[in-house]
Amino acid sequence: MFAVSIKRKALRNVEKLDKKQKQRIATMIMILKKDPIPYRKADVCKLRGYESIYRIRMGDLRIVYQVSWNERIVLIHYIGPRERAYE
Repeated sequence: MFAVSIKRKALRNVEKLDKKQKQRIATMIMILKKDPIPYRKADVCKLRGYESIYRIRMGDLRIVYQVSWNERIVLIHYIGPRERAYE
């Protein structure tokens, strides 16, 4: 099991979403605890130019996160619309 940590900015973005989107994100976070790169359950892609940063595509939403394999931590940097995900 991995520990999941979410940055404050990402939490603020989640508060603005509707109930259905919040539920989908909560489900994805539970999946990330068990498997930090769930290729079979989500559209996951490693971001080019970064060591261990990935994104999950969920419709118009993106989850950008980093995996620390030695410490077994998943740090979520961004949750929100695609337009601002890669800034």
